[in-house]
Amino acid sequence: ITTPTTWSPGVPGCVHYRVSGQSQVWSALTVSPGTTVSFTAGAGLTIQGSLSAIGTATAKIRFLGEQPVRGYWQGLTFSSSAAANELTHVEVAYGGGGGGSNPANVTVNPFERLRLTNTTLRESAGLGLFIGGEANLPGFASNTLRNNAAAGIRLPLDLLGALDLASDYLTGNGQAFLDVYGD
Repeated sequence: ITTPTTWSPGVPGCVHYRVSGQSQVWSALTVSPGTTVSFTAGAGLTIQGSLSAIGTATAKIRFLGEQPVRGYWQGLTFSSSAAANELTHVEVAYGGGGGGSNPANVTVNPFERLRLTNTTLRESAGLGLFIGGEANLPGFASNTLRNNAAAGIRLPLDLLGALDLASDYLTGNGQAFLDVYGD
């Protein structure tokens, strides 16, 4: 995606957008409330520009594997420090495929930024959320990271204070702890 783009929902209950292969967002991608995005086997979305996915409590945005299988797709990778990067009232499921040292439904690379609120990251073949060193997590609140094969979250020690007490980090995860790394 090389120009500003908005994805909006189609017919209720219908998957409106389908991503295959490794796709890149080089510009601004806005995803409207109620939109569902499905991913083919091994697909992934890397954000180099920005991704603003702001749903509502009654019209969540969903990023899902086409098959309800952990690791079916790779996940969302944020490689951008854009202030517009946000997942609010979003569900991300069945990602974490493709191997690597920290497979996750959502990855925030070192020095990059993501606002994550009222979002569920579940059923990953690895982590629900991986945070690279020196990343920025403004407004992290009321998230659910559950039923992932590994920990719900892996983050550097210096970002531990960015987490809130209202989020659920442990329910049903293969590792029932916060996976903290670094000095």
